[in-house]
Amino acid sequence: FGDSELENGMQSSQTIEQAERDIGEYFVELFQEEDEGDSIIDLMSQVPRSFVSGKVLLNETACVVLGPTVLQESSFVHVLDSFHREKFMLVAMRMVRMSAAQATAFFLMGGISGSQSSFLQLVTQKPCLVMALEKDNCFGKLKTLVGTDKKPASGSLRAEYGTDIYISSNVTMASKQLPFFFESL
Repeated sequence: FGDSELENGMQSSQTIEQAERDIGEYFVELFQEEDEGDSIIDLMSQVPRSFVSGKVLLNETACVVLGPTVLQESSFVHVLDSFHREKFMLVAMRMVRMSAAQATAFFLMGGISGSQSSFLQLVTQKPCLVMALEKDNCFGKLKTLVGTDKKPASGSLRAEYGTDIYISSNVTMASKQLPFFFESL
């Protein structure tokens, strides 16, 4: 996917408007017609397991892809804010523009469905944002927050911002898909 690392640090924005401006500065390629490759931001961290009432939480890491439609409409700022509010931990993030072969290989890892075939075409045309998110019971909580492909529940991210959001459905799929984008995961 390219080898140059983005050399800026991540910061917290005080408002949604400031976040949009900040992201515009960090991810200039979102606002350009021509893409010269991808950027990578690795936010790798060694996170100790959390304890609640003496029980170890079962932290899981999922692969999440925000497609070009979500990115172009600046909806991604609200999507990222939703992940933050629900206390998902961002482990890694990468802006990519996949070739047709890369997109096909990625989606075949989990078995592509009809609704994902149009998404596959989208991610080869413009950049998308790939993230590794971690949380206790990550997959169950992501499915509730994001909603389903076919008929997203009212109030879900897909109902609000469109179905241009992909999430790995389980630990096995995520363990195959995450290393596709992040070698150290």
